Amino acid sequence: MSHRTALPPLLAAATALLLAGCAPFFPDPFETETPSPSASPPPSATASPDPTAPPSPSATPSPSVTPSPTPSDEPSPDPSSAPKPDLDDIFLTTEGLGSLRIGRPAAASGMVEYDPDHCDDVAEDPADPANGRWVSTYGSDTFGVSVTAEGVVLSIGVRQADLRTPRDIGVGSTVDELRAAHPEVTQVPLAEGLTDVWVLRGPSGQTVFEVANDTSPGYFPPEEVGTVVTLRTSELGYGERSIWGSDGGEGSCL
Repeated sequence: MSHRTALPPLLAAATALLLAGCAPFFPDPFETETPSPSASPPPSATASPDPTAPPSPSATPSPSVTPSPTPSDEPSPDPSSAPKPDLDDIFLTTEGLGSLRIGRPAAASGMVEYDPDHCDDVAEDPADPANGRWVSTYGSDTFGVSVTAEGVVLSIGVRQADLRTPRDIGVGSTVDELRAAHPEVTQVPLAEGLTDVWVLRGPSGQTVFEVANDTSPGYFPPEEVGTVVTLRTSELGYGERSIWGSDGGEGSCL
């Protein structure tokens, strides 16, 4: 028969406490774990910039680059291909005739063209480059034009009755009709000439009217005396003289 040795009460209590401390701990799977504030990762430290250090390449702003202009593929317009107005739709003003304007390139109007051989028949040297003239594209009996060496219109002379001022004054108009339509017109005193000269001045140009007189009896038919026989527009102060009966005139070869 076996006997169980009884432990003293104080020793039994110590033994129970020891066994309880050695027992493993099993957490409750249904318990939500709250992390400890000390377990949160510390914020990353931001280093102070070194004022002596050069800036980072990524921090340097790139200079703005302006793209080079792309040349246009369209050719420059050819001024000689400008629209040609109808003679019935244009007038002679103190600034020009239609799109043919005083002080502007002759080729820009479409109303004239350059003929390099225009004066060959009367020139001493047919090969002289000076034989060239700008001529009307409507025919030689419509109007003549004087052009500078740079191709700029200097003067336009009207040769037919169909080309008139906006107030319907032109070849065949009487001096009374001229003065009534353009009261601002003034006569230029001349010592001699087959015509009397009247000038209508504008902002940058002028129109000169030559009116037949009877200083040379029999030169003009009686019905033409006192009427406009030619008119021309030029820059201010140019051509204020009588050229009727001379070899001069707009586009002349002499």
